[in-house]
Amino acid sequence: MRLEEHFLTIADGTKIYYQKSGAGEPLFLLHGNGGAGSYFSDQVPILTQYFTVYVIDSRSHGQSNNASQRLDFPL
Repeated sequence: MRLEEHFLTIADGTKIYYQKSGAGEPLFLLHGNGGAGSYFSDQVPILTQYFTVYVIDSRSHGQSNNASQRLDFPL
């Protein structure tokens, strides 16, 4: 399984971390509030057999930061 790690910089300067692995139709895994993408570490190896899996750390979670003056659900 080839794992790619990336950061996406959005307009306010926040860097959003994500991992991409596998092949096939895209599947995005989003963790709950207070979590991180690492929550899916047991599922990703199986899912990558069938999908291109994207695991994203939400703003101010895991390896993503928050460059905004606030942090709320709409943001």
